[in-house]
Amino acid sequence: MDPRQDFLKFHADQEQSLESYAWENRDAGTVRVPIERAMELLLQKGIPVAGETSNTEASKPAPKGGTKP
Repeated sequence: MDPRQDFLKFHADQEQSLESYAWENRDAGTVRVPIERAMELLLQKGIPVAGETSNTEASKPAPKGGTKP
């Protein structure tokens, strides 16, 4: 075993995962997208808020700042 080669392979595998499209769970319809594309989508659509069901509301960006109790 060569720890350096093991690490280099691990790093290459991780980089490939961050830069490629693939099915994570085809039955559930979950896919992996490249990290750059995922960041673009977050900027365009915002982060979905739990409990929202409307497509128009889910596409709005999350409010800025924290909420006060």
